[in-house]
Amino acid sequence: MASPSNSSQNGGIIGVSNKTSFGKNTVTSKTSSGDITTQPGTRVVQALVVAGGGGGGGTISGGGGAGGMQCTQINVCGATAYTATIGGSGAGGSGSCIGSDGVNSSFSTVTSIGGGGGGTYPPGPATLGRPGGSGGGGGSFPAAPGPSALGGNGTACQGNDGGPGSLPGPYNPGYAGAGGGGAGSIGLAGAPRPGSGNPWSGGLGGNGLASTINCTVYAGGGAGGGDGVPVPAAPGGGGTGGGDGPDQAGGAGGTNLGGGGGGARSSPQPGGAGGSGIVVVKELNKASGVWSIQSQFQAQSQGSWPRFIPSLTVDYLVVAGGGSGAVAGAGAGAGGYRTSFPGGTQVTLTGGVTNITVGAGGAGVPAACGEAASAMGNKGINSVFNVCGVENTDKFTSAGGGGGVSRGGAAGTTNKDGGSGGGANNDGPKAIGLGNTPPVSPSQGNNGGSAGNSSGYDRSGGGGGAGGVGGNGQSSAPGASGAGGVGAPNSITGSAVSYAGGGGGGTGGGNSNTPGPASPCGTGTAGINVGVTGQGPAAAVNTGGGTGGGTAGAPNAGGTGNGGSGIVVLRYTTASAPGSVSIAPGANSLTPAPCSTTVATFTVSGTLTVA
Repeated sequence: MASPSNSSQNGGIIGVSNKTSFGKNTVTSKTSSGDITTQPGTRVVQALVVAGGGGGGGTISGGGGAGGMQCTQINVCGATAYTATIGGSGAGGSGSCIGSDGVNSSFSTVTSIGGGGGGTYPPGPATLGRPGGSGGGGGSFPAAPGPSALGGNGTACQGNDGGPGSLPGPYNPGYAGAGGGGAGSIGLAGAPRPGSGNPWSGGLGGNGLASTINCTVYAGGGAGGGDGVPVPAAPGGGGTGGGDGPDQAGGAGGTNLGGGGGGARSSPQPGGAGGSGIVVVKELNKASGVWSIQSQFQAQSQGSWPRFIPSLTVDYLVVAGGGSGAVAGAGAGAGGYRTSFPGGTQVTLTGGVTNITVGAGGAGVPAACGEAASAMGNKGINSVFNVCGVENTDKFTSAGGGGGVSRGGAAGTTNKDGGSGGGANNDGPKAIGLGNTPPVSPSQGNNGGSAGNSSGYDRSGGGGGAGGVGGNGQSSAPGASGAGGVGAPNSITGSAVSYAGGGGGGTGGGNSNTPGPASPCGTGTAGINVGVTGQGPAAAVNTGGGTGGGTAGAPNAGGTGNGGSGIVVLRYTTASAPGSVSIAPGANSLTPAPCSTTVATFTVSGTLTVA
């Protein structure tokens, strides 16, 4: 009996052979409402949903708020049609009319709220910016107190508030509407032009955010209109704000970017219309075509058959250990500070184990160790976030903070360089410690401060911080040592916490000198005043702060405490998490945070497992 006709074609295996390569991730952008049909085998998609932006107001008016922006993972079925609704733009106002709200966009279970319209000049409550995905900016108000000049509220986890409109006053001869809120930041109030007596321009619209799907920036707020010069557009499709001479209309928000429209200067020029929304869907896994059992078996055995690979998209904060200050010397630099929160580019972890290293602070220098090279402060230890797990080298490394320079320290040492640099000493090597070493972009820290140049007085520089350079020691006698460089606040945990502040410079040469203070908005410690023989305080753990410098007067010089240890924090949308996210060891924690997110906090080195 003859064999079936397909036996020689596929080895007698039931099914149709398909020689086409396996399907890859597919990105579909919808700029008008309609269905998106998933491919066979797709189980998870990443969906960006941006609503239409609000229109700008009509007279000395606020810019429209950006449309609400959400990007999340959704479980779906393969070969299934899902409706994408694209929100339209809000119309710009004319005369004394406010801008109209943008229209909602939606996909599957996700709905983003249209941006709020911008307020305008009175009469009546029309000065208010409208609430929305991001709130519209407030219009100018003729007299204090002017509560109706406030901007509209944004929607949590979708956008930000609009700014307040300006009030006239002795330093504001003109009027100005505020910028509408954007997905990345709030709208701003109007600002004066350079020079006395010049009229104010409208406020800047809030910045948009870049999508992790296609790196495009969406949902920028519209700029406000005012008496001054035109106001430029915010990133993410925000419209320009109208200015005076002649009266100008507000610019339109970017089409399919969800930007808010700009506010107008005055009638007959109208406010700009908001930008329409968009839905972008990325299918994260699929196997297209019809496959024989033989083909499936071969693919499975080779490890190439498409399967669900769990992934987790996270924001990150990576802070290294801070340095320790020097005896008879300068303050230490803060640990390197790198973050994606808020508004930066998130990273995606594939399934498996991700290694996390939390760097220790630089070891403190004991008291009474004299004024030798051994009195140099010690460098902090790097913190590392291995983005792709154990087997890969793709990582974010924050460098340990530089140690403070001692009066007896070697001029050529690199110990002073790091995430932020240690400060310089007056009587010893004058070179400051360099921050952002090795260099990364954006910068992870700043240089240390220089020392005073008057002999006989030790007025050392402060260590650099994540937010600013270390302060310089004063040259006059007597004088003060430099303050630690300002740290950086971050709310990735759900609460505002300051990290990576530099240590203040120590003193010597007379009781009339003043030690450098601790860093403002940071976590470094103050320098030690002359005559103190004990060890100075350590920087707080898990802050990356540098410690202050010790005092001169060997052999009874004051020592310095340990630099603050680092920290690594990851934040992700709870609903987008795969079946299992776990961390180790038990000293680290997984905790709920606002906007349906979860925070993984690593206070010691450990692992995060995605399964």
